[in-house]
Formats: sequence, structure tokens, C-alpha cells
Amino acid sequence: MLVQIDGQDVVAAKPGDIVMIPPYVRHWHSASSDGAMEHFAIVEAVNGTAVTCMEKLTEEEI
Repeated sequence: MLVQIDGQDVVAAKPGDIVMIPPYVRHWHSASSDGAMEHFAIVEAVNGTAVTCMEKLTEEEI
């Protein structure tokens, strides 16, 4: 799995790794070209919203 916090380097997370993103921090996550991704998130809803999705990344951006 690949993950990147806006403005930082892309990080490759391995099976069993825990990736923590602080609230309200723009980030993305994706499967890598040679592996699948499983995503499990624990979030708290604020004003009835738990997640704000942004634009999808293109293959070139990943």
C-alpha cells in the first residue's frame, strides 16, 4: 500500500503496518502496482460527516 500526506514523501506500508493520519490532514492511499490494498479506518463523525473525499488520482500521479 502507498500512502502520502500532502507535502511529504510517499511511504510504502507493509502488511501489518499501522498508518495514522491526524484529523483534517489531506492525504491519499492506494494499492501499489505489484500488490493489493486493504483499508480499515476508525473515524469519528463531525457534524454527521466522517470522511471528505477529494479528487481521484490518475495513474501518472501515483
